[in-house]
Amino acid sequence: MAIPSASTTAAQLLCELGCGDVLSLHDLRHRLAASFDLSADERSALINPESKETKFGNRVGHARTLLVRLGLATQPARSALQISAEGV
Repeated sequence: MAIPSASTTAAQLLCELGCGDVLSLHDLRHRLAASFDLSADERSALINPESKETKFGNRVGHARTLLVRLGLATQPARSALQISAEGV
């Protein structure tokens, strides 16, 4: 499967947060990669050859920012997310 768009990633991220627990971004990246059935090559594909940032990590970051700005998720701690009352 190809790396999903930021909006598709945001929708799945919101589903993963549905349990109500505070989840680390590290755990969320692994859960999302598994739910999208991404290969190791897709997970490690870089934005460009000179960058250290992966495409998938970038998409997850954009999805996180989108959910927080829309008020659907909160960041109770650095690198952690939790669904908000509006996101339920």
